[in-house]
Amino acid sequence: MAGEYENKSLEKIDIIPFLMAILRHWWAILLLGLAVALLGDSIAHFRYKPVYQSQSVFVVSYKSRSNDISRSLSHAQSTAKVFSSIIESDAMKRKVSEELGVETFPAAASASVLESTNLMTLTVRASEPMTAYKTIRCIMDNYNKVTDYVMESVLLEVLQEPSIPKGPVSTVNDRHILVRYFILGIAVGVLLFGLMNVLNDTVKKESDISDKIAARHLGTIYRDKQGKKRVKRKDSKRTVSSLLITNPLLSFRFTESTRMTATRVQSQLDRAEAKVLMVTSVGEHEGKSTVAANIAVTLAQAGKKVLLIDCDFRKPTQYLYFEVPKEEAVNLPEILRKHRDFTNLIHASKIENLYLIVNKAASFNVDEYLNNGVYEYILNFSRQQMDYVIVDTSPMALVSETVDIAQLCDASLLVIRQDTVLARDINDSIDVLNATNGKVIGCVLNDASGLRAGSTDKYGYGGYGGYGYGYGNYGGHYGK
Repeated sequence: MAGEYENKSLEKIDIIPFLMAILRHWWAILLLGLAVALLGDSIAHFRYKPVYQSQSVFVVSYKSRSNDISRSLSHAQSTAKVFSSIIESDAMKRKVSEELGVETFPAAASASVLESTNLMTLTVRASEPMTAYKTIRCIMDNYNKVTDYVMESVLLEVLQEPSIPKGPVSTVNDRHILVRYFILGIAVGVLLFGLMNVLNDTVKKESDISDKIAARHLGTIYRDKQGKKRVKRKDSKRTVSSLLITNPLLSFRFTESTRMTATRVQSQLDRAEAKVLMVTSVGEHEGKSTVAANIAVTLAQAGKKVLLIDCDFRKPTQYLYFEVPKEEAVNLPEILRKHRDFTNLIHASKIENLYLIVNKAASFNVDEYLNNGVYEYILNFSRQQMDYVIVDTSPMALVSETVDIAQLCDASLLVIRQDTVLARDINDSIDVLNATNGKVIGCVLNDASGLRAGSTDKYGYGGYGGYGYGYGNYGGHYGK
């Protein structure tokens, strides 16, 4: 079964999720490009070896009385080739090595002719300036002993004497190296993150839900680009996105897709005769708190009496969304622990028909409080007084009390952020929830972009194989 999923993902590669992955990790790709550029420049400097050059210029002529200039020009090129062969010969190298007192020829020597002239340049390059100078002097002192046998009619007169090099002729072009390796790093980053996106078995598009996820697709909520601004509360150090559908700055596409999703959730709740809905996700930052709040707002605006309970005991957020003063929010774990009177827990919000139990205190030891009967009593009381109860909980991959809360609810809704969590882990979470009283009525694809509208009405169940329960990959510092 897993092999079938891999084949499907390879057959249905979509360019839009590929580009989205690159845009989402642009900063990492940029950093990789800079790192590769600096590394390449460092390697170039580490491998750099200076080269020193010494030159001498000869006038090529013939040993004849007429001293034919045109003849000297026509044969200068062939003379340079012969001269290069001479200085590269074993006899010349052996002679120079003996005079310099070294075992091997210590430099590289060559001869060339200046274009349209009878001037020949002898060039010697070596790793040390004195080595280059001594080598060219030795060649000039001994070349006539060899050339007399092969170039009897050619006369070489020294026009420019060699000198000791003052600096290396080879340099490291930092700008060229940095640009070249930066482009290489960017290309590697694009390929790396793009390939990871293709190979990761996540929910990249709506059709992936029916293909990979064992739950009904109840809607897609699209990413908002207009009203997503950060709002900082005076009584809190945290900031939250103003993504309640009551915000007039939000895009039409976002608000309508949210309302449509909430309507479908309501339909599924009525069909299952469920009133208490738990909204959760697998990992952190998938938007489940925003989805829970907007579902509650939509149902309340439709005339239903709705209670929203913030049971995310690690990161309580709803009091920030609904601008409840922190002094009016309660310490829900403390109330559960001490069995305090909870008649004043429920507060009316600014939205008609919507009531809140907002928690302000983070707690990391609530498992024992959930099983003492107080929380169950609160839910039963709310079930009798309200048309719907929406419970916002912590992500399943990070805490254990979410399963205990699901056992006390009538149904569960799983929020899936596009291209974030592996399909294997989503199905694992669905298996766990389906083993409780709050079985999964469906899932919502959240923060979607690059998807075509109109396909959200294709409900369906997807097959899945036997996956293990691997929840340890989504961060162990939630709420700390």
